[in-house]
Amino acid sequence: MIAPALGVPSEVWLYRQASMIDSLNVEVLCYRHHHRADYPANGFRVVELYPADRLVSRAWRRLKRAMRKRLMSTSPVSQHDIDPASWDRVMAGRFDTCLIHYGTMAIKFAGRLSEAKIPYAIHFNGFDLSEKVLEPDYVRQIQPALQSAAALIVVAHYMRDWLIEQGVAPARIHYLPYGVPLEQFQPGADHQSGCRFLMVGRLTAKKAPQATLRAFAKCHHQFPETHLRIVGDGPLLGECQQLVEELHLGAAVDFLGSQPADVVRQELSAADVFVQHSLTPDSGDREGWPVAIAEAAASGLPIVSTRHASIPEQVLDTETGFLVEEQDWQAMANRMVQLAQDPALRRAMGARARQHIATWSTVDQVHKLQQILLSTIPGQTDQGAGQNKAETDQSS
Repeated sequence: MIAPALGVPSEVWLYRQASMIDSLNVEVLCYRHHHRADYPANGFRVVELYPADRLVSRAWRRLKRAMRKRLMSTSPVSQHDIDPASWDRVMAGRFDTCLIHYGTMAIKFAGRLSEAKIPYAIHFNGFDLSEKVLEPDYVRQIQPALQSAAALIVVAHYMRDWLIEQGVAPARIHYLPYGVPLEQFQPGADHQSGCRFLMVGRLTAKKAPQATLRAFAKCHHQFPETHLRIVGDGPLLGECQQLVEELHLGAAVDFLGSQPADVVRQELSAADVFVQHSLTPDSGDREGWPVAIAEAAASGLPIVSTRHASIPEQVLDTETGFLVEEQDWQAMANRMVQLAQDPALRRAMGARARQHIATWSTVDQVHKLQQILLSTIPGQTDQGAGQNKAETDQSS
């Protein structure tokens, strides 16, 4: 499994895949393994392709990205930011198959794998088939990887549509949401007085936390006992804190910063309603299959979100929560008011949300992933992949 990093909290699905695949011996090749205590390499091996003492500084990486964007270079993405000795040691193992996470990594590694005659699947996750496809260079550079891949895995239907537009045969595309470990999340007690709203996610343009804050402000002014807790960090933190002051929300909003998985589970269990105003910013970046929403549903929470990307598949409007149009924070506020004043509705929607999200059990989804990977290995059965393909067509 090739990925930019392991142990990133916002990519917990990647760690779950690595630790739960049991039909193959797994090695994760990445640039860095973060938060090792929270994300230990139990049952699999991690190889850091570029040793920590040789990593270029963040400032230098930012400068290179800025220069590439400004010059609109037509040259291929550099394949030389990998330690050759590390790569040679990796290739000595001669893998049976490879799962590449993100199209950006496929551009760097697909050619190497093809030269070594190692079959590979590409797993797309969000920005790599939304924001990046607006860049002509990226579209051009990823074409060889698309053509040579044994399988292409997507977590949202818009990704599948884009690949088909590029000439990829539908039979090679597998729709496979990450899933959620239902057993790790349990509903908590509902608050009869007041209502606790929760948002979990990075504070970025795609999450539009300002819209959520404005919606909460309208709700809070009608129901002063309501509270909003925000788990996550990001570039919009300062702007959001300033907006809280401007909206006179005072102690009604708590910024908890980035938190480990066990704290997130506790917050979900203690909350009454989950809120997330995802939208498509000017950059074109879109959600893949938001794990935070899936975990909220598994925790028995009704969800107020937007008709964005794959969210309507996770949230059944008026059944497991409410969906509003992107940018319509006033409609979001109205739905928050509706839930704040109706504990019985919250309980009913939360129970239905847990039932619905159970459709995507992590155990089942990882099993399907294993079958796809096994089908890429010459001589292995493709029965599992065929079954998943049938499910993909049915979902479509």
